[in-house]
Amino acid sequence: MNPVLLELQDVDSALLRVAREKARLDDGTTAREKRDALESELSQERAKLLEATTDRSRKEDELQATEDKIARQNKRLMNVSSAHEVSALQRDIEGLGRARGDLDEAILMRMDEIETLEGRVKGLERQAAQAREQAAQIESDFARQTAQLNAQATEQRAKRPGVEAKLSDKEKDKYAQLAKKHAGVAVARAVAKGGEKSCSACGTQILPFTLREAKEQEFPTCESCGRLIWVD
Repeated sequence: MNPVLLELQDVDSALLRVAREKARLDDGTTAREKRDALESELSQERAKLLEATTDRSRKEDELQATEDKIARQNKRLMNVSSAHEVSALQRDIEGLGRARGDLDEAILMRMDEIETLEGRVKGLERQAAQAREQAAQIESDFARQTAQLNAQATEQRAKRPGVEAKLSDKEKDKYAQLAKKHAGVAVARAVAKGGEKSCSACGTQILPFTLREAKEQEFPTCESCGRLIWVD
């Protein structure tokens, strides 16, 4: 068998290896999804925190206005003599007192909620920062590794025409036929295995007769998988 067939297979095997390695690279999709999910959750928690803080501020303003009104009504109560006015002012003051109590309770609840939300936001900010850093690192690694593999592929593709040009049309056709049938691997080696020699592609032991005849045949093949077999 023409050793150039093995040389061509080495080139194509290198290209296949590069393709497999590129397919296994992490392009950062999962890391970006995690980052984006955390960013979204952080945005939602920040919105809740803003809403809670705004509502507390509004209720505190309402509480201050209620206390001011209670103070005014108490001042008026000290200056009226009519029983009807006294009764009306007392009812008003009692109602304002209940409103003040409700506002106090609502403000305390908001304060507890704000404290909880602040803790969540801080935790999510740390997680989001880590996720952004991780995604950026993975993307950087992916770009670097992809560039390296592309350079290797370019080198092998540049070699291929020169190697293929050394083959006859018959050899090219035979190689192309087997490469198409066997996922790009047309030529296998006879490799030592347990004192015998086996096909490097399918692992089947090669018969002694096949080994003896292989060096003389134009297209020696593995009796199991049918690939061309190279015997040193």
